[in-house]
Amino acid sequence: QTLQESSLAGVRTIMMTGDHRLTAKAIGEELGMKVGSDQMIDGTQLDVMSTDELARAVKTVSIFARVTPDHKLNIVSALQSNGEVVAMTGDGVNDAPALKQADIGVALGSGTDVAKGVADIVILDNRFSTIVKTVKEGRIIFDNIRSVVLYLLTDSFSEVILIFLALLARVELPLIAVQILWINLVTDGFSDIALTLEPGDPDVMLDAPRKKDEPLVNREMKVLIGIVSSVSAVVAFATFLFVKAKTGDTDLARTVVFAMLGLDSLFYVFSLRSLRKPLWKLKFFTNGYLIASVIIAFFVQMAGIYVPVLQRVLQTTALDISHWLIVLIECVAIVVITEGVKGVFLKKERQKRTVPTSATVVVLAKG
Repeated sequence: QTLQESSLAGVRTIMMTGDHRLTAKAIGEELGMKVGSDQMIDGTQLDVMSTDELARAVKTVSIFARVTPDHKLNIVSALQSNGEVVAMTGDGVNDAPALKQADIGVALGSGTDVAKGVADIVILDNRFSTIVKTVKEGRIIFDNIRSVVLYLLTDSFSEVILIFLALLARVELPLIAVQILWINLVTDGFSDIALTLEPGDPDVMLDAPRKKDEPLVNREMKVLIGIVSSVSAVVAFATFLFVKAKTGDTDLARTVVFAMLGLDSLFYVFSLRSLRKPLWKLKFFTNGYLIASVIIAFFVQMAGIYVPVLQRVLQTTALDISHWLIVLIECVAIVVITEGVKGVFLKKERQKRTVPTSATVVVLAKG
């Protein structure tokens, strides 16, 4: 089951052992590896192989028998020359050179001090399933980091664009410095922390491995940041001009924008929980921390608008129903736009998705 899960994740498993060919095959089959005669090579064959021949062989061979420490090192190097990300497990002194060469050296807890010394990770329970769980946890952490970065950049760019529009139009600033700080540090501060505690998508292991050079902020994220922040800023700026022209009250117009940018992020943060699925397919209560943070942030934002002491600090004023209706419409519109952009990218992803080829290899060394 563990091998099947890793295979679905695009992780290929290879076994290297000093045992005889038949023994190695029996062990592989016991582990659940489907081994054909063309998927096995022993040390005598490796001795006569050139570097190019070995690089071609490692693309299909799953078991290497009767191998020496030099063979193990050469196999890891051949995999890396093919663009694979190699994680190697080992426990003996003879595994040390290959463990050091691998992108991720994984020593077993029962292994020698030499193996543990050169390894990047030590698996205390000696279980292969722990490596697979680590891959899953790593993917979840990476996705959560992306969600937080996306959330913060979208909100920050909307404020930057808003101020830029005001300077370009030579009108009063729609937000003052203390209001921007309040939104970024107080209102959004709760939600961005809660996003890091997202339990992750159950299907995260069905994705193909990311490329080594894939940036943290990819093209899809840049497009999403650009569209959502631009729409939010333009709507906020238009609202500021409208309320200011209608009432002549700058503080009131700023308060509407303050409420709008402070609360719309509390709406679309739920869309950013996952870039893999639309909002309506996510389980709402799986991240209680996020729900609690949004509730707290909402009341904090209300305090900034209605509590007299904070009104003086933030230069805000109470809003009526008509103003809140404008804010609510903008918040819902931002969520719809966010989901629309996500939907376009998800559709393209489904159309180009095929059975993932391996970009990650876990090498199990035995003996």
